[in-house]
Amino acid sequence: MTNKKLIKGVNMKKGLKFLLIVFVHSILSAVIPLLMPHSQEYKDMMNADSNPLTIIFLVICSAFICFAICYVAANSNWRGIKRIVGITFVFYMIGSFLLVLEMFLFGSAFTALSKIDLLIMMLSELLIIPTATLLSIKFFGNDESVRKDEQFHVLALIPRIAILGIIYMTLYILFGYFVLWQFEEARIFYEYLGNTESFTFIGSLMIIPPFTYFFQFIRGIMFSSFLIPLLFMLHGKGRKIFITAVWLIYLTTTVPLIIPNPLFPDIVRWAHLIEMVSSMSLFGIITGLILYIPGKRNVGE
Repeated sequence: MTNKKLIKGVNMKKGLKFLLIVFVHSILSAVIPLLMPHSQEYKDMMNADSNPLTIIFLVICSAFICFAICYVAANSNWRGIKRIVGITFVFYMIGSFLLVLEMFLFGSAFTALSKIDLLIMMLSELLIIPTATLLSIKFFGNDESVRKDEQFHVLALIPRIAILGIIYMTLYILFGYFVLWQFEEARIFYEYLGNTESFTFIGSLMIIPPFTYFFQFIRGIMFSSFLIPLLFMLHGKGRKIFITAVWLIYLTTTVPLIIPNPLFPDIVRWAHLIEMVSSMSLFGIITGLILYIPGKRNVGE
């Protein structure tokens, strides 16, 4: 009975610690954008958004992101500053930099956002993610000594990353048409008019600018390359842990879409959420399988 109470007490402490991380992340996510020097047009647009569900969805979004950070922190082989920088780099580059980079490409759909606003959005995350990382490591970081595994050559990953670039580009096109473009509101929002009967898949391939193919190929390479620190952090931890970590990290790019956002009409936002959750879940699993490198302790997996 004593052991059960002890376990219950430990779990409760862990739960409270996690809630504290979520609380801090939620507060920073809500307050920091308000303090940044955004354009007046952007501020007016955000102030006009008074959806009462925003706070609830913001907390849910923060909880998922914080859980992903805690998961990596708890399994990381790295220690000290190296672990802090490594986790921050992976989550910032994938969860913020790459998303804003795409918004630069589709800037015509976000007329209220200037390029300066987009840069400020990226800078804001540089204050939020390191804070969540520090708290996650403090409360959930594994500080046990670890045995060093054999090293691997990063250059050997180049063919795998190139393949993942092609896979990402392919998934982007497939899910873009067969999921997102099935919503007429999404086609209108991005200036693709007409219904799905006349707007065929082959037809969509013909009207997509060639630069878009190249751009999404490069983004796929970036999505994969930015995981290289994770390969070292989780090397020797096992295939399941690595694939789960990749899957969680990629899904952090999708959960912000649950938050009511004046940049998107609600139906377009939900269409994007369905598209991205399905495509990034699949891409996360594929990426984990392709990039995974067994360590000495799990060569037989």
